[in-house]
Amino acid sequence: MPSQKSKTVVSPLIISKARIQSVPNRSPNQSLNSDPSDGWITPTSEKRTITSPSTPTSRPQATKKVFVTQNRFSLFSDTIDASENNPEPEKMEQEPEHLENSPAPTKPPPPIFIRVVNDYKAFCDNIKQLTNGEPFVCKSSIKGIKLSTSSPDSYRSVIKFLQSNKAAFHTYQLKQDRSFRIVIRNLHHSTPIKEIEKELLALGHMSRNITNVLHRTTKQPLPLFFVDLEPDINNKDVFKIDHLYYTKIKIEEPRPNNQPIQCLRCQGFGHTKSYCNHPPKCVRCGDSHASDSCVKPTDQPATCALCSGAHPANYRGCPVFKKIQSVHHLKRSNSTQANLKEVPSNVKSTNVNTTSNMNTQPKKSYAQATTSDLPSQDIPTNASQNHDQLAHQMALFLQNFQSTINPLISLLTTLIEKLIFVISVPKLYNIKRHYEQHKSKYDQYEGLLREEKLKEFISGYKKQQIMFTKIPQENEAAVKVSYVLSELIAKHSKPFTEGDFIKTCLIKTAEIICPGNLKAFQNISLTRNTVAERITELACNLNNQIKIKIPTFEYFSIACDESTDIGGTAQLAVFFRACDMEFNIFEELLEIIPMFDTTTGEDVFVSVFELLKKYDLPLEKLSSVATDGAPSMTGKNKGFVERLQKKANEYVEHKFHRTHCIIHQEVLCTKVINMAHVIRPVKQMVNFIRSRGLNQRQFSIFLNDLESEYSGLPYFTEVRWLSCSTVLERFWKLKDTIQIFLESKEQDVSVLSDPMWLQDLSFMVDITKHLSNLNLKLQGKNQIITAINDHVKAFKCKLDLFKTQLQNEDLTHFPACMTYTKINNDPISYKKYSEKIMCLKTEFENRFQDFQYLENDFALFTSPFSIDAVNVSTHIQMELIEI
Repeated sequence: MPSQKSKTVVSPLIISKARIQSVPNRSPNQSLNSDPSDGWITPTSEKRTITSPSTPTSRPQATKKVFVTQNRFSLFSDTIDASENNPEPEKMEQEPEHLENSPAPTKPPPPIFIRVVNDYKAFCDNIKQLTNGEPFVCKSSIKGIKLSTSSPDSYRSVIKFLQSNKAAFHTYQLKQDRSFRIVIRNLHHSTPIKEIEKELLALGHMSRNITNVLHRTTKQPLPLFFVDLEPDINNKDVFKIDHLYYTKIKIEEPRPNNQPIQCLRCQGFGHTKSYCNHPPKCVRCGDSHASDSCVKPTDQPATCALCSGAHPANYRGCPVFKKIQSVHHLKRSNSTQANLKEVPSNVKSTNVNTTSNMNTQPKKSYAQATTSDLPSQDIPTNASQNHDQLAHQMALFLQNFQSTINPLISLLTTLIEKLIFVISVPKLYNIKRHYEQHKSKYDQYEGLLREEKLKEFISGYKKQQIMFTKIPQENEAAVKVSYVLSELIAKHSKPFTEGDFIKTCLIKTAEIICPGNLKAFQNISLTRNTVAERITELACNLNNQIKIKIPTFEYFSIACDESTDIGGTAQLAVFFRACDMEFNIFEELLEIIPMFDTTTGEDVFVSVFELLKKYDLPLEKLSSVATDGAPSMTGKNKGFVERLQKKANEYVEHKFHRTHCIIHQEVLCTKVINMAHVIRPVKQMVNFIRSRGLNQRQFSIFLNDLESEYSGLPYFTEVRWLSCSTVLERFWKLKDTIQIFLESKEQDVSVLSDPMWLQDLSFMVDITKHLSNLNLKLQGKNQIITAINDHVKAFKCKLDLFKTQLQNEDLTHFPACMTYTKINNDPISYKKYSEKIMCLKTEFENRFQDFQYLENDFALFTSPFSIDAVNVSTHIQMELIEI
């Protein structure tokens, strides 16, 4: 019995040497024969033997090993005997520990693609000097030289050398420097970036860059973050994180980009701007300059830097892009097929690697191992060869099948064409035969009777056709009605759920009026989601129409108004008006931009400028800007209009007109009348009646008993400019009724008995009525500034007339004052109100000074025959004279 038991490794078997060599029919208690000529090894019996306490146990505890084998009887081959005398297995056991402790191999740096090299020998000498003798490889092609270095240090030295010499090249980022990008979902967009960095660092992940993702169209922040982690061995552990900053999140890999990568510097494909040193190319005009510094007008067609076509270089319909895209997709499909083909080859290589450690002696079957005098025979057991043969046979079968099916397809195509020809040729003969066969049956019809019979046949034929066209027509009509009703819901600011109510009304109407068409009404889809989708599609269609019409506009103007909605969010409304060559006016609400943070002039300018870029509206075509007059809009240094003017001057020296909202200015002019002592008591009386339900009901009943034409009083609202005139006029007509009602409520109504206060009230009723009429004339769509200017000038003339009439005690245009004069016994003078009229006119002159500078332009537009050619611009003087 051997004193020590070593281990014998037989690949792919790992067999413990704690076994006993024996010969068949030998008892377990006999000693082992060390002669290895038996050709096989068997373990000792597992049965326990009874020994004396003094007898030491000689069998050590065997260790369990898990192994995989292809031949379960290879245990009995001669290879084990040869492996016992071979010390190589012990070395093989030590190799995995050595491999585990060895450092990971360094990934080779990416290649460098150099476009122009005039002296190749000098180039190689320089590269050799830069790499300090490290090996490098060059590959020449029509496009230049592909340089591959052997270490990152050499790569960086070469890049620095090429950049210093301003060489045209591109490369890629070192794999060691590449960040590990992840996507964090469901994390609130307002989460501070520093807090995310701290949370990730506490979990063992150092971040390089964190970016919040914005919506593609609305530019609103999304609960989505792109995070670039520093490369580390535990990068993949980040996917196990499901909570971050008190939020349940989901971390995943970014979606791959299946399109070819285009450089934003040289407009080439296959690399990015960060690692490109080629000469820059403009994406719009194709010239050799950066795209940001392009001064080409947007109304001129673009020029592609790749194919010289009339489109920008990033156009997806460019022939160069399509060609590269097809090659890119072909490479991806080929790589996918190659990966699929590598599956059996990998299995084959695994088998080879597994059996490479075995001895080269041929394997023996169980019978050959037990019979030593039998010759050695090889047994083919390689499953991968069978797999390759099967794949080859399948490829041959598909090739033969394709060569067989293609002629059949062409044959069937030819046969169908001939059948169609055979059927169409005798068609005329079939019609003639049918007519002659049934001719005698219809010869009895003549004249009008024959025409009516023909119409009857045509009607029956059309009814047969309706069978196939009726359903599509009904479906199209139902969809069209859905769009029309959704548009009405949006225009009237109704909730989307009103669609179901409207559909119910339509169905009830159809049940009574046209029960036969009930199904057509039931097919109309007006659910909440459908109405929302319809309105969204209509809005997108309007945006597309605007973008299509914009290139035809010669000039345009915008009006900006910032207000706060019911949710407390500032909303910037931008209105747009444009004119084309044929003087067609186009007016539309361009967009409502939510402003979640501050609303300074800088914020308004950024929002409006981004909107103009979105719709490709050039600043050189901007003719005027109208604002609400707020300091953030009209500030001299940091106001929105001033910032927009400076931006316009960067492109072309262009000045646009600045106007204040005309309606807003008209309302501000009314403040100079200063009749608060009249308005305040009126508001108190009206609010006493309207703010209490009981008072309002009793006052309505009181008016009904008096058979009044009115049923109540309207509210006075400060922000609704027209409400002042309406309230004063109604109060004036019901002042006696209001006095009686308030006295019954024991309220102080002494002002209603004051003649001076009633005189002021009558004047306020008349003057606010005139101002309200002017306000209504300034409102509405399709208003042009010349017409608005005419209304303002006309009102100024009216003020002169009012002043003169009041000084002469003429109350022709003041009906309330005239009525009060008639019912009052004492003589009343209204001359003192002429001063109010003068103050009002002066305020109009001051606030509408902007129109005075444009009088010549307005006159040229409205009455070109009455203007002197000397007072107009020089470039239109000759044309004006010829007119």
